[in-house]
Amino acid sequence: MFQKITKTIYRILIPSFIERGADPEKESLRKFIETVAAKEIRAKERMLDAGAGFKRYEGFFKHAIYESTDFEDIFNKDFKNKHTFVCSLDNIPVADNTYDAIINNQVLEHVKYPKKVLEELFRILKPGGKIFVTVPQISHVHGAPYNFFFFTNFGLELLLKETGFRIISIKPRGGIFFVIAKWMNVFSDYLFYQHVFNGWKRNISFKPEKTGRVKFYLLFPFYFISRIVIGEWGAYCVSKLDFLDKQKNFTLGYSVYCIKP
Repeated sequence: MFQKITKTIYRILIPSFIERGADPEKESLRKFIETVAAKEIRAKERMLDAGAGFKRYEGFFKHAIYESTDFEDIFNKDFKNKHTFVCSLDNIPVADNTYDAIINNQVLEHVKYPKKVLEELFRILKPGGKIFVTVPQISHVHGAPYNFFFFTNFGLELLLKETGFRIISIKPRGGIFFVIAKWMNVFSDYLFYQHVFNGWKRNISFKPEKTGRVKFYLLFPFYFISRIVIGEWGAYCVSKLDFLDKQKNFTLGYSVYCIKP
């Protein structure tokens, strides 16, 4: 009952457009992949979502021949809708020149040898094929212990050119206001969960009987208020100031478009 009441209040106070805009990382990734699907992937083209996780963006590619892979289901052990095949991204079990397009979304930071992965993606991409990559530059440690790197645009350019790709664009995903808004959006969860649930795990189901009712109910009001005021409304407003940052040297990460010559 407590959880239903708080969720209802939360939904009343936070419209959907505020919730989307308050997490500029998630929203910028969604917009990038949606634009790629609409403008760059033609009907019936064969594409691979390499490191697809829960296949969050599969719905954008209904017009294409969508295939997906991830390694050993590390991040999705309870995932019901399985991948086309499971493998390490530096050893993909398909022939050379197989795919018209590849999506590699927020994956390279989780692999030990990013260049080997890029070389393997290069191998299975058809000549003239397109690859779309996103990576973080500023982020929390996530997917532990499989979080090895964060990337600058210069590092990305070096890796991609050495692999053989022709770079069409490397664009930052927002500037310093996106970065501030992202941390505003997550800091309440980050602090509350580590003190109450012994770790940060977003979207966790609140079960105070397992964590100590007194501690939970003492901290929850501060968490709930800060989550709404700072994490949602505040983060949304700050993200709208990002046009003021022209340089965007502080960025959440990069969105990349390359072609195999």
